[in-house]
Amino acid sequence: SEVIPIQNEIQHIRSYLFIQQTRDEHLQTAIDVDKSIMSIKIPKLLLQPLVENAIYHGIKPKGGVGLIEIKGYISNGSVILRVTDNGNGMRPKELGRVISGRISPPTNNNPSSGVGINNIRERLRLYYGGNAALTITSVFKQYTSISPLKFIHMNGTQIRSEEGKNHQFRWR
Repeated sequence: SEVIPIQNEIQHIRSYLFIQQTRDEHLQTAIDVDKSIMSIKIPKLLLQPLVENAIYHGIKPKGGVGLIEIKGYISNGSVILRVTDNGNGMRPKELGRVISGRISPPTNNNPSSGVGINNIRERLRLYYGGNAALTITSVFKQYTSISPLKFIHMNGTQIRSEEGKNHQFRWR
């Protein structure tokens, strides 16, 4: 199946993070997902690429102790999933390139091509149409926070997306 309950996605992420933590003892995680949203179905492997990006493009280049937080909750009737790291963050120009979908081949100076974000964006579009939002907030040398899913969910039907507030860039 192309969709799985959030509960399964979170279990997959826990397993992935366990493997990563055995490789790097400085990686810390915090997962806080409301039980009320665990049965809601989402495209599978929606969060894993974001967690992987947080590790390899945020935390590892910065060095030291890294923290990845994953949150899931309902706010004003919308389901919110968010992945945040305390890694390198992105400069405004790089953030704009990533959120706009302008990908470029990886280089030594820029190992990220933006393909993972574009894949998530396309999968959200295919599954939710215009009823989902991808929001990225980042401060260079401080953090990056990505909410790949923000939609109102009622009885299995996505009704409308909720407008984000105080975010630097947003795709919908």
